[in-house]
Amino acid sequence: MPNPGQNEAHVRLSLAASSRINIALYDDLGREVSRIANGELYQGSYDLPMEIRELPAGHYTLRVDCEGKVMSRSLNV
Repeated sequence: MPNPGQNEAHVRLSLAASSRINIALYDDLGREVSRIANGELYQGSYDLPMEIRELPAGHYTLRVDCEGKVMSRSLNV
């Protein structure tokens, strides 16, 4: 959020238990354009900033992989 974004967006998530997590942003061709998190996060709530100022206008996919469960969301810049 916000969506569409201009300068900075935020990924908000809550973890019920400590987990290995990977969060990345991909363009429409499937290329990774930004890595937001990669590693162990502890139980709790997070508000992770994501710099999007340098990205060209367009559609992107945010992918969150947590312990084998994958969620994706669209982001327009």
